[in-house]
Amino acid sequence: MNREKLISFLREKKSRQIQRYHSNDLYTIREVCNHVGALEPKGVDLDKKLSMVCCFEGVFLKDCLFVHYERDDDAVAVSAMNRGASALMCSHQIADYPCVIVDDVLGALNLLLRPLASKLHIPTIAITGSVGKTTTKNFINCVFSSHKRTFCNITNGNTFEYIGFELQRFDKKAKFFVQEVNESDPRNAMNSSEVLKPDIAVITNMDKSHIGELGSEENIMRAICEITAGMDENGIVIINADDPNSRRATFNQKTISVGIHDTGADCVASNIRAAGDGIEFDVAYNGQNDHLSVTVSGTHNVYDAMMAYVAGRLYDIPARIIRKGLMKYRPLGFRQNTYRAGGMTIYADCYNASAKSIRSALEVLEKRPHKPGSKKIAIIGDIGEIKGFEEDIYKDVADSISESDIDVLITYGTDTQMIHRFLSRDIVAYHTRSMDELCARIESVGGKNNEMLFKASRSMHLENAIKKTYPTAYIRGMMPVFLAYGKWTLKTL
Repeated sequence: MNREKLISFLREKKSRQIQRYHSNDLYTIREVCNHVGALEPKGVDLDKKLSMVCCFEGVFLKDCLFVHYERDDDAVAVSAMNRGASALMCSHQIADYPCVIVDDVLGALNLLLRPLASKLHIPTIAITGSVGKTTTKNFINCVFSSHKRTFCNITNGNTFEYIGFELQRFDKKAKFFVQEVNESDPRNAMNSSEVLKPDIAVITNMDKSHIGELGSEENIMRAICEITAGMDENGIVIINADDPNSRRATFNQKTISVGIHDTGADCVASNIRAAGDGIEFDVAYNGQNDHLSVTVSGTHNVYDAMMAYVAGRLYDIPARIIRKGLMKYRPLGFRQNTYRAGGMTIYADCYNASAKSIRSALEVLEKRPHKPGSKKIAIIGDIGEIKGFEEDIYKDVADSISESDIDVLITYGTDTQMIHRFLSRDIVAYHTRSMDELCARIESVGGKNNEMLFKASRSMHLENAIKKTYPTAYIRGMMPVFLAYGKWTLKTL
């Protein structure tokens, strides 16, 4: 079988698998045109049922309406039509294909997805914020799924387009819907909220992440707060009382705050202490005191767990089930995970980075037990989406490193070289530009009983350094990911 036939076979097999989980009672092209106010295209059966509204190229189904965005090359649309799409929804005519032409493709997709979401009739919890979205989402999912059947994507698929795909394969037996929402695109949270109409919005914090795309902290706040755009006045917003920007934000809905330092918050954590590779603490909320434990380290995870606790309490989930749900959470892959290899402890957090999350990761490393003679080593890669603000961000990172107790710093990439200029204490420090150079440096400083932090934005693929230098730890980290994704795929796709 040649390559083209193999690809065709696999696509057809994937289409048949996806088809099982999609309703045939979707739109016709005529109905699409009526919904979005577009002229009916010629050269296509207007009353044929579409297999799905294909919101992004990664998930395609034959006989779909393929949504083609202004940012994409026309070749993407041509590929979709060659693979069997019935029509395109786009902002301009492409070749002689049947096109549903609209001025605003995202706005039109919004109109198409609203009726799908309105059929759910179950409580929806949407989670957004600068840092900690995925962890908080997973905590909430663990709590709610321990109580009743819950639909929640285990990945961090959080764009409006991805949410559109989720709505078309929704688990009809689910009693709750938990969805992470990206905040880096100014329209993403608003579109997602208008479609999902969440009953609870959880905002982890409002930090400088994605400031290169959004331009200012005010714009970041505005984009994040748009998660409430589709909520009615009876909705509830859960916020972090210790986060300055969250405190000064205003909402039309009732807010419930969680805090550690702000003892005036609605839900307050105290007696926070390490418990093995995890952390335990007490919470006081609405006249009730509880003792909670989670399996990940770091004070920042206390906020995430508290938000899940409050969300569970709002739906009268018994405290014992909330406690059990929080303990079920296990980080996947190289997101806040701890591994041991060759006598070393590896703390891997390679999925995203910001000045705030790097400080939190350094605090985790600092609070871990330190054996005599061992070293604490931090490998820091470039931070993405901060163009124009690099110097300020990396100065904050340097301050965090200077205040920490790490013994060795290795920076990797291009921009992290700035960190070295701002360090205010003597520290053994190296800068590397290539993966091979980084791996060689890691091998030169690694040793038994040492502890090593890997932290960078996803675009740096820092997990590859673990793969090359500590392959056993890499396999141990990836195996749960493959198993979890396989289970999710079998269940929903």
